[in-house]
Amino acid sequence: MNTIKIFQKYLFLCLFIILSNNFISCHHYSGQSLNFQVNAPSLNNHNRSSNYTSFVTRQIPIQITNSNGFNLQTTLNAGSNSVQLPTGSIHIKIGYLADGLTSAQTICDSNNSNSDSEDDNKVLYTEFESDYTINSNTNSININFPNPFAEISFDHFGFIITDSSGNPVTNARVYYVDPISNQKINNPCNGASENDYTDSLGRLAIDLPIYSNSKQFHFIVVQNDGTTKTFKPTLARGSSTAQFYFMKMADGSVTALNDQTDSFLGDGYTIAQRRDTLLKNPRFPDISSASLNSPNMTTGEINLYPNYTPSGNQYDLLNRRKYITYCQILDNSSNPISPFTTYQKCKRFYPDIGLITSPNLSVGVIYNIKAYFTDSEGYCPIVSAIGCSTMYPLSTSFTYKSNP
Repeated sequence: MNTIKIFQKYLFLCLFIILSNNFISCHHYSGQSLNFQVNAPSLNNHNRSSNYTSFVTRQIPIQITNSNGFNLQTTLNAGSNSVQLPTGSIHIKIGYLADGLTSAQTICDSNNSNSDSEDDNKVLYTEFESDYTINSNTNSININFPNPFAEISFDHFGFIITDSSGNPVTNARVYYVDPISNQKINNPCNGASENDYTDSLGRLAIDLPIYSNSKQFHFIVVQNDGTTKTFKPTLARGSSTAQFYFMKMADGSVTALNDQTDSFLGDGYTIAQRRDTLLKNPRFPDISSASLNSPNMTTGEINLYPNYTPSGNQYDLLNRRKYITYCQILDNSSNPISPFTTYQKCKRFYPDIGLITSPNLSVGVIYNIKAYFTDSEGYCPIVSAIGCSTMYPLSTSFTYKSNP
């Protein structure tokens, strides 16, 4: 009899524990799968002078939270998504990051173009927050962005990354992470995570769009030995000059360099001296000279390129510098040829601007090409020159034969 009572006692105890756990689990998270429909923002913004005709989605970051500690950080697709959400009140923060395209571009032009000549670094972005209530009858949520895309220009940054001993973090891999979704930012063309490497002195010179309303941008730094640190700085947007910071692996801190006393390049000049006195870029060393070759009448290519001896390190700062070429075309009597009657911004490969196929060129006529270049921040990259347009113009001539 006592054995039966003891058995009944433990049976009831086990049932109580099972039922209690089920109740607690259901009370902690009672939710359902919903269709999350993300409708694309509008390109129509009359305050923006750009002429984008379409866009390619780069990332749709989202964070969903509630007062009970629920926190979902992820990325969504444009259109329909299936999301598991708890019932009750939730708060949603969502953004939409995209690359704008003009009618002349294909879907990946802005991402796969020649980085040396790419000066139109901009992204499209919009973001909003709202509260929603989920109940048993909720089967979908439609996201309609109240504001059209805004055009966000890239800002210029220089980071010096040091390890726990204060030594430069050499050739470390740096990933970029969206602050809303806490996910790595991917290239929409190849699907790979965007990343860069520090140079032999732990320096990283990059251009970034500070698109989030929080002004945050997260970095994951991975050293060669696998040591990893996440940095979560708040950065200024729209600065007229490059911004410089120390990043310390020891504690994940990010502190600004002093422009008046610190040097990013370590060349004996402070950031302010290079920028304001020498009128040189404080993020990149300069090169000795540049060359302009004659057009290749078979391919239609002409090249203006900097002359420097590579260090052998693919992560050298010089390989990160971006250039903009300006060119003018004249006949043999020095009369400018339309549309190059004045110096025009052009790509380094002339077929892209129609030099060889220009209807204003005549077979058998000698033409002169004058060109100079600056970097994407407007600085002259030649050591001996201050103003490239007046002190370092390059020229060459060619006889137009026929369209390639």
